[in-house]
Amino acid sequence: MTRLLASVTDCPEAETAIAAGADIIDLK
Repeated sequence: MTRLLASVTDCPEAETAIAAGADIIDLK
């Protein structure tokens, strides 16, 4: 199973990643 990892730097980027269907969020 392939999952999508999104590396974000702030809350708005995290919200965008979640809306885009990211499975894992990495906050830098």
